Amino acid sequence: MKALKIIGGILAGLIIVPIALSFALSIGSLVVVIVIIVKLIRLITFADLRKRNKKKKLESQSSS
Repeated sequence: MKALKIIGGILAGLIIVPIALSFALSIGSLVVVIVIIVKLIRLITFADLRKRNKKKKLESQSSS
């Protein structure tokens, strides 16, 4: 009976470990993709803000 438990445990481990690894990798890749998207959005919006600020500065300098 002890040998059956050991073999069963090994087989269960062989089945569960790849599933757990793939699950962890998929979550990790999702997080990486989300972080990249957020950084790109921040870069784009920050560039737009800089352009607006430059225009405002130029307008305020030319009017004074």
